[in-house]
Amino acid sequence: MMKLIACSLLATSLVASMCAAETVDPFMGDWQGRVTLGDGPSQDVAVHLIPRGGGHYEARVARAFNERSPVLHRLQGRVADGQLRLLDAIPFDPAHVLRAVEDGVVVQAAYWTSAVQNGAVEGTVAGRLQGTFVWRQSARVSPTLGKEPPAG
Repeated sequence: MMKLIACSLLATSLVASMCAAETVDPFMGDWQGRVTLGDGPSQDVAVHLIPRGGGHYEARVARAFNERSPVLHRLQGRVADGQLRLLDAIPFDPAHVLRAVEDGVVVQAAYWTSAVQNGAVEGTVAGRLQGTFVWRQSARVSPTLGKEPPAG
C-alpha cells in the first residue's frame, strides 16, 4: 500500500511540474545590431537582454558575443505595451541630478526607446547621448555543436 501511495505522489509531482513549466520570455536572450551615437560611426553591437521580473530587463551592450570586451552600455528598463524603454543603469546619486523640476528631478542619463516588432527593435537614444539603434534577435549556435569531444 505504501508503494502505491509513493508511486501516486511521484506521478502527481511529475505531472504538476510538467504543467507548471514556465513560458519562455520572448525578449530574453541575444540580440545583434548597430548603434550610432552622435556624429560617430555606426558600430556593430551584441546585446544580452536579461529579464529581471515583472517586465523589467537589463541590457548589456558589447562589441561582440565571442570576445572578451568591456560592456559599452549597461541599461535597465521595461518592455511594456510593445515598447522598449531603457535608461543608463547608473546608481541614483545626487551627482547625476542636473536640476529639479516641478514634479521630480532631471537625471544625466541616456534614454533608449523603441517599438518592438517581429523580433526587432529600431529606436532612438536621447538625453546624455543622442543617436539611433537597430537590434534583431539572434540565435547563436555553438561552434563545437556536433563535433567530437577532445581527447582526454
